[in-house]
Amino acid sequence: GPITDLNVMTRRGRFRHTMLRLTARQEMTVWCCGASNMIVSVRDIRIARDGASMDVAAGGTVRFDEPAGPLELTGSGLLEIYLIELFAL
Repeated sequence: GPITDLNVMTRRGRFRHTMLRLTARQEMTVWCCGASNMIVSVRDIRIARDGASMDVAAGGTVRFDEPAGPLELTGSGLLEIYLIELFAL
């Protein structure tokens, strides 16, 4: 079947990063702590924050340029995302 390759590279000595694969059934709460944060959605999801929401299609990426949380993620069936956080050194 199809393969998706996801890689994160940061400049040594200036940044460090974390990347987590998170899964849940129908809903999850995510806290982003980095100076820049990305959520890469494997499946269609809805992200709600501070009373506003946005739909993210499978394969889509959303970036938050500050610590962000809590983010409420919902979807039908399995939720599957990659959370990438960048930290300045």
